[in-house]
Amino acid sequence: MNGVPVEYRMREGEVRGAQAHVIDFDNPEANDWLAVNQFSVTENKHSRRPDVVLFVNGLPLAVVAHDPAIAAGREAN
Repeated sequence: MNGVPVEYRMREGEVRGAQAHVIDFDNPEANDWLAVNQFSVTENKHSRRPDVVLFVNGLPLAVVAHDPAIAAGREAN
């Protein structure tokens, strides 16, 4: 991946462009990994709380929902 295009302003006022590499795919251990249990997200007075959210370099990468009934081999009611 070539990253995402970003623009930034130099002290002199000049605007420059570059590619920001937000995840190091060549060296995964160089990334900052975090798993958060019961991470709450609220939007328009509506809150959701997935079981686990996985972050890479501060960006949410995956949401994991754990259903104990399915994990035990039973159907959820």
